[in-house]
Amino acid sequence: MAKIIILNQATIFHNYSQIDALSRTTWGLYKHPDVKCIHYYGAYDIDDRPVTGFPSIPARGEVLMFDDDRMLVGANDGNGPYFDPRGEKMMLAYEYCLKHFEFDFILRICNTSYIDIEAMVKYFNSIRKERIYDGTRNMYNTEIFFVTGFNSYLSRDTVEKVIEHKQDYLDIKLPEDLALGKLLMHDLKYTTFEDQPHVDTHVLATEPGFKPDSFVGSERFNYRFRSHTVDEYVAFHNYMIRRYQKD
Repeated sequence: MAKIIILNQATIFHNYSQIDALSRTTWGLYKHPDVKCIHYYGAYDIDDRPVTGFPSIPARGEVLMFDDDRMLVGANDGNGPYFDPRGEKMMLAYEYCLKHFEFDFILRICNTSYIDIEAMVKYFNSIRKERIYDGTRNMYNTEIFFVTGFNSYLSRDTVEKVIEHKQDYLDIKLPEDLALGKLLMHDLKYTTFEDQPHVDTHVLATEPGFKPDSFVGSERFNYRFRSHTVDEYVAFHNYMIRRYQKD
């Protein structure tokens, strides 16, 4: 059976505290013996002010764990003017997982996602465990293939390869998910989309009047709902609980 870590790129900056609570109080409560869910936060905002609500703050480059499912990373959490400093946040989270946990895959998402854990486990048990870099496939400027950060999964050996080239990654002045694709698929020629299995695992709901009933019969496991109000996020998660939360 595949061992899986879900890394939820969370934040409570930018008035995200209510949205952050949704993942931890809905699908994040469901326990599975082969799954570890970690909600990880940057310790500093873009102006270097520390986050509040944690017992202590890590120094730059350090990582602290709280309550077994919250990770506070000594990096910035927010968009910079020319690049995305969350790349350092992601690298530190990956590195910590390699040092402290056994796993076959890391699924990285964001805190506007809803995960059907049973469907996720079924999927990862159906694919190989080596040289996997996949998820919601994308392309930048018709020249860089990459996997979008809210649905990105890597096998353990791929995480090891990324950490081996950590500084090369951090030197790429592109948003974190795009930089990862550039490193793995273009600079290192580590993998291509053609040499691995893939299923569409992502639903993006942005249309006015969106109806969650469109999920009926879906085998996808990662649902991301984008809206402009917290109330709509709450309603979406409540709907997903009724369909997917296990007793």
